Amino acid sequence: MEAQHPTSCIPAQKVVIKDFSTTAVQSFLKFLYSGTLDMPVERLVEVSVIADKYQVMELKKLCLTELQDSYRG
Repeated sequence: MEAQHPTSCIPAQKVVIKDFSTTAVQSFLKFLYSGTLDMPVERLVEVSVIADKYQVMELKKLCLTELQDSYRG
């Protein structure tokens, strides 16, 4: 009998996030996987709201710091 991968019996599941733009969610996920913040200033507010909603405080702080720095010039 062939061995099965332990997760092969689990059906694929989707997480649908409808209350944010696709690009903001992509930036949020990129941060979760890479730990880097690389996005245009225009997206920082929305990503900080996502970070707040999902309690990713490190990302929220980074977004707010980047916003403050961008306004200082």
